[in-house]
Amino acid sequence: MKIRTFIFAIAGITLLGLAGCGGGGGGTPTTVVSGTASKGLVRNAKVQAFSITAPATFNLLKEGVTDASGNYSLDLGSYTGPVKVEVSGGEFKDETTGAFTPMLFTIRSVIGNVALGGNSVMVTGLTEIAVKKIEGSGNQFDAAAIEQANRTVASFFGVTDIIGSAPADVTVSGAGDVSYGLALASLMQYAKRPGGVTKAFDDFSKLLNGKLDPTSQTNNQILADQVVADFLADENTFLANTSQNKSGVTGVTSSTTAEVKLKTAGTLPAGTKINALELTLSMPQGVTIPAGQDGSVDVSSPTAPVKVSGVVAQALVGTQATLLAGGTRFAAGSATAPNKLKLVFIFSSATGFDVGEFATVTCNIAQGTVVTPGHFILSGFKAVTVGTDTSSIGAPLAGISASAAVSLK
Repeated sequence: MKIRTFIFAIAGITLLGLAGCGGGGGGTPTTVVSGTASKGLVRNAKVQAFSITAPATFNLLKEGVTDASGNYSLDLGSYTGPVKVEVSGGEFKDETTGAFTPMLFTIRSVIGNVALGGNSVMVTGLTEIAVKKIEGSGNQFDAAAIEQANRTVASFFGVTDIIGSAPADVTVSGAGDVSYGLALASLMQYAKRPGGVTKAFDDFSKLLNGKLDPTSQTNNQILADQVVADFLADENTFLANTSQNKSGVTGVTSSTTAEVKLKTAGTLPAGTKINALELTLSMPQGVTIPAGQDGSVDVSSPTAPVKVSGVVAQALVGTQATLLAGGTRFAAGSATAPNKLKLVFIFSSATGFDVGEFATVTCNIAQGTVVTPGHFILSGFKAVTVGTDTSSIGAPLAGISASAAVSLK
């Protein structure tokens, strides 16, 4: 009898224990944001999470500290919705030297929605550029603006996801997103120029907003070309820094061509289609596209280096999709400007097309060129709707971004 009573007592305790273990830890599920702070690695820094009420109201939810590896985790209780995470103080690792130095600036990250459970939110130099981009283009921190800014910055720097993907520390051989880590290291190399880190953040956020010189379109383009050319040079400088670059990526390739798939992402309003696009694809010296003396690029022959593809090619049977020969031009670069392809795409049908891949660009790579997928930079992107009739172009579309998927062959 005593043995039976003891067994029942143990079983009762076990059941009570199991009843308290639901939801991966018991009790009511909570919202946890966690990630890595990197400019490069930021240790012993204050981390604060804020709720966001559009357009730009922030209320402190929780704060903590990054550990020696730059990681943090904050329990936000029952809160769900848009969040800003801010990191300040502590020390950051300069990838170009490997040394830690006091962080005298702040880096921030915004995400359009956090849900109950775990949420990965990285806080890096690239996420800070995305925040500054929003501030410089209306200061409207709604979910759509946040998503577009994060996608646009990721595309510019050749990174898949600046919020959810943990960057590698490329000064050591370890885990993480190497492309993300190299982009941050190249940004640090760029920050060695006059003005330092904060000017680097400003330069790229203003470039992505088209506001390096808001008073002059011509000078704005000159400044944008200079920023891109400098960044490409600084990327090469870090890749060649064998004492600090332990990523295994040198950029030295035997490839002779690069295939660039251009695509759009985002959510179109109900009943809305894209009717026209324009963008600039920058590339390093040694990467070129066949063009005439005036820069015009073949867009219509079977072997054309620029063609419609993807959702456009699949959906537009029996209609007319036109890459404008006069608006699709290649310009050779210089010490102050990268090689550039300016692409203008107009679909003459009133039906338009959806987001997705829309063009393929084939580039030639000269022997000895240092090149990685991150060397291909998109800027100046604009998408517009169908106009009031089939011969006109309508209003610019918000919330749509472009990216380039690069394959070296």
